[in-house]
Amino acid sequence: MRCIHPVCVALVAAVFGAPAALAGGGNTLFTTTSFSTLFGNAKTKSTNVFGGYDDKKIIGGAVTGIKNFPFMANIAIMGGKGGKVLSQQCGSSILDKNHVLTAAHCFDNRNPKVYQVRVGSDFWRYKGQTVGISKIMIHPKYNNKTFDFDVAVVRLKKSLVMGKLVAPVSLVPMNTAIKADTPINLIGWGFTDALHSKATSGVLRAVTINTIAASECSDDYEEYEMSITARMFCAMGEGKDSCQGDSGGPVIVKRSGKQQGIISWGMGCAQMGSPGVFANVAHPAIRKFIDASLKK
Repeated sequence: MRCIHPVCVALVAAVFGAPAALAGGGNTLFTTTSFSTLFGNAKTKSTNVFGGYDDKKIIGGAVTGIKNFPFMANIAIMGGKGGKVLSQQCGSSILDKNHVLTAAHCFDNRNPKVYQVRVGSDFWRYKGQTVGISKIMIHPKYNNKTFDFDVAVVRLKKSLVMGKLVAPVSLVPMNTAIKADTPINLIGWGFTDALHSKATSGVLRAVTINTIAASECSDDYEEYEMSITARMFCAMGEGKDSCQGDSGGPVIVKRSGKQQGIISWGMGCAQMGSPGVFANVAHPAIRKFIDASLKK
């Protein structure tokens, strides 16, 4: 998710010497690529709740494997001579062999030529299948100040080869309610600590937190003048969260294994009193957009 408040922006700017422009007033944002030029790795296998590699902190989570979440896809920024992978941008989920689902805010630059999608790999930078993007479809009601309708469907340049490590996600049925205290899994390659003092994760990680009531979430964000709309739901866990670079990734209901949301925004990462906020794919206005985009 993104830091949306100038206090958060100024804090990281002070710690890491970010340009002064990043610390300006208003709803100044960190993009998912603000600090994502490096990546780590994890090679030692062990067992954990996500059946992956050696346990390491991802704002309280654990390293996992693509075999546990074969619908997971990475969106990276390309550039330079030869179209090299420059940085981790966002997560996404496979809808079918030709489309992935992600957040609208991942595309400040809407030129599809600068992005690459990778599937079937634990790592955002290598292995698996890579494919370009032919079209970025942003919800027509997306608001980049309130983050309402924060959803995008991406059409790929060529079809994915499906298999054990590359498979479509199952979305919850339209109008499925998400109750408070529902355990959800957040998955991604984003930053692994709240102040971005470490690099983005080179290997896929996951964390489980619980949803909270919309009224509680609204109260938490009232001081920041941010609204929790009917297209959003929230979750929070002590010392657990998604972070920059995880945006656009799927929010999976742990019990059913189906996607309920898209990682969208929040005040910093793993900050108590600042829940993570997610776009709700069960809301009719979002679901109808997704369904219509698959036909384009």
